[in-house]
Amino acid sequence: MKKRRLIFGMIGGLLIIFIIVTASNVMLVNSRQPSPQPTEVVINEVKAVEHLSKAIMYKTISYQERSKFDFTEFDNFISFLEEIYPSVHTQLELEKINEYALIYKWKGSDSSKNPIGLTSHYDVVPVLAGTEENWEQPPFSGTVENDKIWGRGTLDDKVGVIGILEAVEFLINDGFEPARDVYLMFGFDEEIGGDEGALKIVNTLKDKGVTFDFVLDEGGAIVENMVPGVDQPVGVVGISEKGSATAELSIEGSGGHSSQPKNHTNIGRIASAIAKLEDTQFKGDLTGPGEDLFEYVAPEMSFPMRYVFANKVIFEPIIEQILLQQPATAAGIHEVLKRHQAP
Repeated sequence: MKKRRLIFGMIGGLLIIFIIVTASNVMLVNSRQPSPQPTEVVINEVKAVEHLSKAIMYKTISYQERSKFDFTEFDNFISFLEEIYPSVHTQLELEKINEYALIYKWKGSDSSKNPIGLTSHYDVVPVLAGTEENWEQPPFSGTVENDKIWGRGTLDDKVGVIGILEAVEFLINDGFEPARDVYLMFGFDEEIGGDEGALKIVNTLKDKGVTFDFVLDEGGAIVENMVPGVDQPVGVVGISEKGSATAELSIEGSGGHSSQPKNHTNIGRIASAIAKLEDTQFKGDLTGPGEDLFEYVAPEMSFPMRYVFANKVIFEPIIEQILLQQPATAAGIHEVLKRHQAP
């Protein structure tokens, strides 16, 4: 009896220590959010919305078959930019690569400093044939309704082009001069890989010896309900990007006859292979940029989730299982490839 009490007492003591230590870890978790620095900028919001709305109407579509490109739409879009942003096109140097990739150079007061780069792209993906009737608004209408702008490019990524140019046009007219050179770089075939746009821009600037202090691309967004335990919008800054791979499956076998079907048809066999691929997921591992994200948002989580993340060493397997439940968070922790330093 005494021995049993001693065991229970030891277990209870360890449990109390565990609770005290893990709770203390929660208390030590402080917010890592930067202090806001409010800046009052008054822009013509109606005109800015109108500009993005009109930009959506240009069908600057990237097709896998480049012969399908309608470059008249691309020409018209560039002319549209020249019309609505006169100060940008007067004060900045514009170089066109492959006619449609755009590099704007905004000279700063000290060109000895490494410049910064702001990038985006103005091509969009095509609308899947047969789905046109499923759109609440036509995909190239640019309709403005209930504080929303509808159409291809509102998120990916004419909003980036228009947003950057709106800001630069405003700053020029406000008399602002950057401390260093600023490059605005806009591709026209990003949706099919960027070989003739972004890649050629990179090669052009590399040949000129341009080295950036940093480059800010379209990666990241302000998202809601993506991070478990956080009920506030989260500004996700993309600092890395996964590659992609395409697997082509083929099968050989007799088609048989419909009057005497086989138990396993070729279609069934290839479907089984696809199912096995889906069932073979990469391992979840909370490391790298995914880990950084949750270290920054953990202090803003509800208490149960904050408790779990504050004691990540103990609960990491549980955390990974939680994150694997949603595609957005699962993509951030799937372990694809570890880099090994060559001997």
